[in-house]
Amino acid sequence: MKNGKEKSMFVREYLWRDLMTICGMFVILLTIVIGAFLVYKGSSTFLVYRHSFLEFLGSADWAPEDNMAGGGSIGALIFIAGSLCTCGLALLIATPFSLGSAIFIPAVSYTHSPAHETVIDLACRLLLDKKKSRGARRRQHLSRY
Repeated sequence: MKNGKEKSMFVREYLWRDLMTICGMFVILLTIVIGAFLVYKGSSTFLVYRHSFLEFLGSADWAPEDNMAGGGSIGALIFIAGSLCTCGLALLIATPFSLGSAIFIPAVSYTHSPAHETVIDLACRLLLDKKKSRGARRRQHLSRY
């Protein structure tokens, strides 16, 4: 039988696990509900006002003056191009900093545990270990004769 402290830790562990599962499911459900709301509210643009999806993605003219008589245009190309330019500029600015920090951090790291080992260090260590073990097997094999 478990004592009170071990049982308490066991209950807390499962309580937090269940709480995190519920929160994760809530986030997924919230995302689905938001997507459904956007589809429900935005579908009238294509169904009621008869705009085509290609007009929406391919035109840069944005003048949503729709009424039941028609008219207006809903081109979103300019917004898509602006978003892609912003993302490209962010990548252009962030890439040198991230590469520089990825190269510099292992050089100044004081811990030499495998958790802080770079891929190159790991590959070199594994190759050296393999070479050492092969040499030891060869010496062992030669010492039999």
